[in-house]
Order: sequence, then structure tokens, then C-alpha cells
Amino acid sequence: MRNKIEYVGYSKNVIDNVTSNVVLHGDDINEEVLQKVCNLWSTGKELKVIVSYLDRENKCTGEEGEYIVEQLEVYEKSLKDAPMTKTEVAETLTAMVNSAPVIREVPSTNIAAILPGFATEPGTPAPIEKKGRKQTPAVRTTGKVDAKSLIEKMQEQIELIRYIDSTVDMDNEPGQLSKAARDILIQYRKDVDKAKETAVQSIQQL
Repeated sequence: MRNKIEYVGYSKNVIDNVTSNVVLHGDDINEEVLQKVCNLWSTGKELKVIVSYLDRENKCTGEEGEYIVEQLEVYEKSLKDAPMTKTEVAETLTAMVNSAPVIREVPSTNIAAILPGFATEPGTPAPIEKKGRKQTPAVRTTGKVDAKSLIEKMQEQIELIRYIDSTVDMDNEPGQLSKAARDILIQYRKDVDKAKETAVQSIQQL
């Protein structure tokens, strides 16, 4: 399910309701147009529907319409490439713990397999092993998962992920930027998000 977006009048920006990240800078674009775009997006309309609306809207120039669509495309792609949220990371770590195998060790009682020639029970001859076939006794182990070590490992992973998630603050963006400058800022945001995602994936392999 896609995040909802809204137009913030005092900053003239369209933002993501969940992350508060700027989706696009409104500048001189008509507010009604931006609000309509936000409504179409937030109600699940496809991008082609928004394009069709902008093509018909006389309160928006062709250049402004192209800019809006371009930024929405970048935003849509960033959602697909976005790193996992803290909740998703916690759920993933919980699943890892729940799926951890429990290894049990059970002493073998197959005396004949350990010491050929001895009977398995008093008065019973030991089984004769056929030539050409090696019998391998089943080995079972006993024990339990070291919960303390597992928790310490998970805490380390969570702390690393929190650190990476907070290393770059992109909330305080400069205002009154040109379209070219905004494009650079958006690309920078995408690169940072991609780097965070890669780091989180590496941390999960620790």
C-alpha cells in the first residue's frame, strides 16, 4: 500500500505523510492543482490518471505538469527501493529467532555400532555388518540455543541500524531551489537511501 501525500501551504511543499519527506516543491504551482494531485495519489489513482488530469488542467502549465509527474515518478521509485523500517527490521529479527534450529544431543545407545562384536543386549549376538555397506549410526545432539548470545547479537544489529538510520538528517532542506537544484537533492536522497538499505542488509548477515 502506497504512502499518502499532502500539500503543506506554509512551505509550499508536497510531503509524504508517513516519513514527512518532501516529495516535490510547489513554489509557484497552483495550490489547487497540487491538492488535487495529492488527493488522486492518496486515493490510489495510477500515475497515468494524474497525467491525464494535468494535461486537462488550465491552471497548470505544461512545464509544471511535467515537473510534477517527474517528481512523482522519482518518489514512486524511491518507495520501492526504500530500506526496511524499524518495525520491519524488528519483525525480521524476531522471525530469525523463532526459526533458529534447536540442536539436541542424545547419547547413542547402539552399542554394536560403537563397539563391533558386543551384543546390544546380554545374551544376544551382535549384528553382523554386511561387507560393502557401511552402517552409519544416527547422531543426535542435545542442548539449547544460547539465548543470551542471540539477544546480544540482535541488540548490536538494532543499534547499528538505528545509527545508520539517523546519520543523515534530510528534514532541513534549503528552500527556494531551482528545478535543477531540486533534482540534485532528490538524487542525493535516493543515493543515501540506497546506501542505508545496503548497510541494513549487511547488518542482517552478521
